[in-house]
Amino acid sequence: MKLVDDVIYKLRKGDIKPDQALKILHDARSSESKISRSTSWEKALEEDLSQLTCDLLKIDGGKLEMDIPVSDLGLDSLSATEFNNLIRGKYGITLQATAFFECNTLRD
Repeated sequence: MKLVDDVIYKLRKGDIKPDQALKILHDARSSESKISRSTSWEKALEEDLSQLTCDLLKIDGGKLEMDIPVSDLGLDSLSATEFNNLIRGKYGITLQATAFFECNTLRD
């Protein structure tokens, strides 16, 4: 969880941009996945993203599959804006609008 906390701290300070934060986390996940498929911070983040998405799309409980394309879940440009607001509220960061088109799944 230290890496995520460090990245959020740097984002809030303005030391890095959201796209840089995503790259740092993605690179760390790629490196770690060679050693261990799931880390505790990765699981926690996946659970948060799954819950935020369920809340937004009014999907009852359960856990979403992280590799399903977000468009298949019903996430469109309007709900992507709402999702960004939820991310900003929970983590204090704002994702670039292009992140929703560049990342096809919640895991991405």
